[in-house]
Amino acid sequence: MKLLLLLSASVLVCFVVLTAAQDNVTPREANCERYLTDACTRELMEVCGDDGKTYSNECMLCVASRHTNKVIMVMKDERCDG
Repeated sequence: MKLLLLLSASVLVCFVVLTAAQDNVTPREANCERYLTDACTRELMEVCGDDGKTYSNECMLCVASRHTNKVIMVMKDERCDG
């Protein structure tokens, strides 16, 4: 019984640590050298920019970055929260 309790506690601790690690998002620079024009494909591979906006793909983020003359970093490779 003690072994089961210890094992359950260990699993819970691991889950909490992994969940906390995923919340700590490190921004990365978009690979805008791949997208030299404003002609992007319509692939839906959403990325979340550090401006809080969701872009349909990395190319669209790069276009927005060029048009605003600001570097927009990729926070995560999925839709922004909220």
